[in-house]
Amino acid sequence: MGKINRFIISQWCSIPQRFLFDDNGNMNTCRLDENIDSGINLVPVSYSPELNKMAIEYCNKRGVMCTVEDNVIASARLMKEGWQKDLDGRIAFYKDIEGVANYHIQDEPNKKDFDGLARVTSRIKEVDLVHQSYINLFPNYANRQQLGHDTYYEHVEDYIRTVQPELISYDHYHFLNRERKMRTDIQFSSERERLIYEDAYKATSRDREGFFDNIEVIREFSVKYGIPFMVIILVTEHGSYRNLTEAEIRWEVYQSMAYGAKGISYFTYWTPGYDEMWQWNNGMLLANGDKAQHYYDVKNINKDLIKVGELLFDKDSLAVFNVGLPNESVKPFEPFGGVENIEARMATVGFFTDDIMLIANRDYVAEQTVTIETQRELELFDKNTSTWVKTDKTVTIKPGDGEVFRLI
Repeated sequence: MGKINRFIISQWCSIPQRFLFDDNGNMNTCRLDENIDSGINLVPVSYSPELNKMAIEYCNKRGVMCTVEDNVIASARLMKEGWQKDLDGRIAFYKDIEGVANYHIQDEPNKKDFDGLARVTSRIKEVDLVHQSYINLFPNYANRQQLGHDTYYEHVEDYIRTVQPELISYDHYHFLNRERKMRTDIQFSSERERLIYEDAYKATSRDREGFFDNIEVIREFSVKYGIPFMVIILVTEHGSYRNLTEAEIRWEVYQSMAYGAKGISYFTYWTPGYDEMWQWNNGMLLANGDKAQHYYDVKNINKDLIKVGELLFDKDSLAVFNVGLPNESVKPFEPFGGVENIEARMATVGFFTDDIMLIANRDYVAEQTVTIETQRELELFDKNTSTWVKTDKTVTIKPGDGEVFRLI
């Protein structure tokens, strides 16, 4: 395997070293097996180069790729003396290991970071013709101080023009816990941490506004520049973010799919150790290594997602509409691709090449009935069998779920 060539299902916060390797460097492969068995096909590894190599080679045997997280590679963006030599040496170590997909460079950069990122990613392209760089962007609720730009729109476009990424990745955490109050006695490690923490408590509703504004901007630039995008999916309860239901996690996934995402990444796989600022809890695996309910929730979602992702991976996103009560910057439904109308309480409808349409239920509490008005016949993608089956034009979609149709 080399460059990413399939739908991405990844994660943040992988297996801590002490759970994966013993003091002699022997690897507990059962930990990687349960990670991969949850449906993850792109596993970040963040150990020493030698331990990373062992984990990558094992993942490759299991048919999945890895994101390399290495401090030498990530710190090259700081342009310290000797950075290029150090970067070249570390890329040379990894680039011929079968199973490497990309190199993680930075999370949520400010404008001032863009030039350094551009130099690093350009250098990586020169010395490694196969593997990509990976950078994750701020969400649209980041402020001017965090972004370094007056607007989020300007921030994303400047990033794309300057850094020229091969994948656009961003996070937007939608589901809040209004019962948990902001701590005022926290000692922050940096100004960046303080801003991120306080942003999470500014929203006044239970569900943060702006999810659709954010993905509309990302999709626009994805289409304009021909760059695929990936969405970070909230899983772990922390700070002002609540403990999610499976339907809420599924909602994040299928709203992203309707917009044409080519990958998703769950935040987080392993629950970080408890701290007073974020009070982490209920990741896919708990901090002690036990499986939490979210492990089974995500595994259940991924069972369908990998099939839908494979189906849509090479399809272009042509249009996205909102049905029901429009809000934010979404576009109300209008006739498109042979579909005259869609009746639903609230749904997101994405159209793709090859006469394919994905309808995502915007209600994560209740199922809803959707009627598709078209003169053409319809087929439904059966997620269990990965086959197309004839269907009625009135269907029921489960809470937070999505269904894929083909017009024939």
